[in-house]
Amino acid sequence: MNHIRDIQENPLKSVFLLSIPIIAILFLQTLYSVIDSFWIAGLGQSAIIAVGYVLSLWYILQKLGEGIGRSCNVLISTSFGANDYEKANNIACHGLIIILILAVLIPVMFILLIKPICILGHLEQYSDLISDYFLIPSIFIVFVLLTNYFAAILGSEGDTKRASLIVIFANLINIILDPILIYEFNFGIFGAGLATTASCMISFALFYYLYYVRGDVVVRADKNHFSYDIKIFKQIIKLAVPLIINGFIISIFGLLINYSLHIFSNPLISFGYVVLLRIQTLLFTPIQGVSQGVCIVTAHLTGAKRFNTLAYTLKKSLIIIMIFSAAFAVIYLFSYHHIVYYFTDNADARNAIGSIIVFSILNFLLQPAIRISNYAFIGLGKSIYTLFSLFLNVSLFVVFMLIATLIFNSQEFGIFISVILADVVQLAIMLLLVQRSIGRCIEKENKSLTVC
Repeated sequence: MNHIRDIQENPLKSVFLLSIPIIAILFLQTLYSVIDSFWIAGLGQSAIIAVGYVLSLWYILQKLGEGIGRSCNVLISTSFGANDYEKANNIACHGLIIILILAVLIPVMFILLIKPICILGHLEQYSDLISDYFLIPSIFIVFVLLTNYFAAILGSEGDTKRASLIVIFANLINIILDPILIYEFNFGIFGAGLATTASCMISFALFYYLYYVRGDVVVRADKNHFSYDIKIFKQIIKLAVPLIINGFIISIFGLLINYSLHIFSNPLISFGYVVLLRIQTLLFTPIQGVSQGVCIVTAHLTGAKRFNTLAYTLKKSLIIIMIFSAAFAVIYLFSYHHIVYYFTDNADARNAIGSIIVFSILNFLLQPAIRISNYAFIGLGKSIYTLFSLFLNVSLFVVFMLIATLIFNSQEFGIFISVILADVVQLAIMLLLVQRSIGRCIEKENKSLTVC
């Protein structure tokens, strides 16, 4: 309850207090993916290829659960802002039902899709490895979905700290179990999947204890708080669908850029792009964490109809994160050549990375405003705007890229310039839409006060 009151009383401070645990989770999850890849790579090239090809499908299916969790996070936060705790609990119950349905559907979808994907991708020789790695996690994905869902619900009441501690502990368990199960017990790639499942079971057990044994939470997703309401199901799905589609498009967009570089560039530039993308993933964690904090606070203030406060909070949050991003960009510029030594000792490859570093930094500097704008719309309950934002960016990139490469014959630099130009136009439009959307809410708020 104190966390909810803190968000209401000091929203700007809450944005950053909420974001710190989220940043820790994102950083550790990124670190885990690198370590997991390292241990799997020790099993041979075939193992890492098998996992790498199918991981995109796995992430896409997981996005279904993440979309529902984010949707319920926003709707519950909005209910807290409106002091409607009964509705907040009921939303959590409806969301839990959807998650349990997905826990049945996702394994079936994965099992049905995995064979056609192996055939289409000419991966038949890796089918046994793929099955060994993904079989157990797909069967027990209910624990992954419930862990993410409970973390999202706990975040809606402003308690990102305890949610983060549980998820971080589970990731550390995963990191420890990986080499033990893969090599010590000689389970091979099956051990990697088993370690992932075991860590998710542990995190679920901790969340279950917190929610249903200790009961030290505001939101209780249980039968005592459930009252069937088809409108709530529709609200959850309406907010979640654009977020889920976003995940699909982002995966496809990444493939599009890689394919464009493959067609119009040389392999060294493609390699440089992949390396800088991995470095940026770590640098993006503070931006992503603050953006999610903005989303929670925006939903609370929207429920309370305090739109003037919301406008001020968004403006100050953006200024602060831009200052930090500029500082990170300077460090990035002067240290990247040391970092890339861990990826390659090839002088030509390092030179290729150096030739595109400026584009990478410009892209990094544009991301805070783009992401905060998108998460502000999610917090406002208008996730459809984020889908519009991404569709706009992809469309602009394709147009600019075709002009640069086919008309001006600019090749790889034309592709990177297209990315930047698409980001600039997307940013300008999204900032204008956010300002306009909140401005309309302020006008309605002022009119209601005048009537009163």
